[in-house]
Amino acid sequence: VANAWRIAADMQGRWDSVMRTWDLFKPWANYSGAGGWSFLDFLRMDEEYGCEAVEGEPNATTMCYHEQQAHFSLWVISGSPLILGFDLTRTLVNGNHSVAARLLLNPEVLAISQDSLAAPAQLCDTSQPSGITWTEQWAKQLADGSVAIALFNRGDWSGVGPGAVVPLDFDSIPGSPLAHCCWNREVQPCNRSAA
Repeated sequence: VANAWRIAADMQGRWDSVMRTWDLFKPWANYSGAGGWSFLDFLRMDEEYGCEAVEGEPNATTMCYHEQQAHFSLWVISGSPLILGFDLTRTLVNGNHSVAARLLLNPEVLAISQDSLAAPAQLCDTSQPSGITWTEQWAKQLADGSVAIALFNRGDWSGVGPGAVVPLDFDSIPGSPLAHCCWNREVQPCNRSAA
């Protein structure tokens, strides 16, 4: 008897494929938890080639660093099993300096994935200008009483490129007014009225 189930066909190492798989996961989000997990597919990470396909690299990712970071963050918040689907001998040869290592070996992000409470992720809020979902806020209760939050900007919703502001609706997320970013490892007070 298995304790994970596939929710989509094989995912490719492209951003559009990650988004298609993520959108297929959403209806299954509430069913994931201790004893049963939605398996979103293998993680597709590689060295940073930029956001365009690389000529002559048949199995290379076409995702830039920020897309790979978002890909990993979404798999972590979803509770999907983290199974690597790339050539480790080629990707991790530079030790902790490779793109994949910087993402996959982050202990704070891995702790969210492996949290003993095994709570499912909950979609808290979306922003849909013109009926198109641009931002998503996901929350996951953790065993120590804190809440992991994934803020996901699907496009250039309020800025250009990476770093665009994603407004956070604190009223939809229970917990402390302190935020700790697992990626840059900073603790910041949160102003409930600020974006």
